[in-house]
Amino acid sequence: MLVPSREGKACDAVLKRIEICSGATRSNLWIPEIEQVGPPVDLRVTVGEQEYAFEHTLLQSHSDSISDVATFNTIHKFIRGRTPNPLPGSVHYQLRIPNQVSLPKGRKYREQALNSILEWVVDTAQQLHDRRWEVPWEGTFVNNYIKGKPKYFDQDFELFRWPDGLQTPYTPGVLSMEFSAPEHIEQPLGDAISEAFAKKFPKLNDCKKLGARTVLILEGIGLPVGHHEYIGNVLPDLLAQRTDCPDEIYLVEPYDDRLPWWIWPLKRDEKHWPVAGLPNLGGSYFELGQRPPEEMSEWYRQFHFPLGNSQHMPLEWHPAFFYQADLCDLTQRNVKRPTDSPTP
Repeated sequence: MLVPSREGKACDAVLKRIEICSGATRSNLWIPEIEQVGPPVDLRVTVGEQEYAFEHTLLQSHSDSISDVATFNTIHKFIRGRTPNPLPGSVHYQLRIPNQVSLPKGRKYREQALNSILEWVVDTAQQLHDRRWEVPWEGTFVNNYIKGKPKYFDQDFELFRWPDGLQTPYTPGVLSMEFSAPEHIEQPLGDAISEAFAKKFPKLNDCKKLGARTVLILEGIGLPVGHHEYIGNVLPDLLAQRTDCPDEIYLVEPYDDRLPWWIWPLKRDEKHWPVAGLPNLGGSYFELGQRPPEEMSEWYRQFHFPLGNSQHMPLEWHPAFFYQADLCDLTQRNVKRPTDSPTP
């Protein structure tokens, strides 16, 4: 497999979020496939007095996602280690890499292609900085990105210049990377989610009959920009086709060591995206009835609140994020598995 399995850490991330929302801690963690007891789900655990059953699966936006991710990781590793840090300005930049991008064969040509991306990023970042704006206005980032083809590539790359925002862990001048959104993504994404439901729901339903609260974890692989909206569009019909839905569904978005893993609740009991919990693109998240913290920069406050870009959510729908270094691999084999919550 071209990408590492992160099942155990994805389970730990979701479990941490459940602990935060419930105010209870984990105990009695066990793996049915090893213990050979009960339905063969990925993880069983008790939180407070409630038993839980977890199933994890990869969610790919198209059939080539895993090979695309391998190429993405090669580009990411090369660019991250060589990009000036920081890039110009007090903002963060995002490189959007086209889906199904490929690198030339042979070490020499591959390195030349990677260097061409690096040169394009550095030059384009300076262009974006030179035409920067002081305060975003009217909800339109007029000059916030440039599209272009680095040498050796036929597809367009995009470099965005995004201001830091609340709950955005990027430091000024840092470069993040993500896939661009391909055309006609909803159908293959919907097919992938439907396949995951068909494979995982029956096992979880067997656990539900035994009194467990059931959780499906979808680990995103190569999901493009805007995937939250795409998932929200297809989710209602897919859930309506099933009579064995789990109690909770989460989307986990893993990143490298520098960036946190995001955990998004897609479904909780009878509520689900997009009716409840679907985030606004670029929005900020505050618990219901609360205002943003006073330390928020004034331009960010002025920009988001008059335009309605902030999103007030009950705690149960808040996204959560954790750094990979703080996550335990709960389902790994041949090692002692932690059964209690890590000490903060």
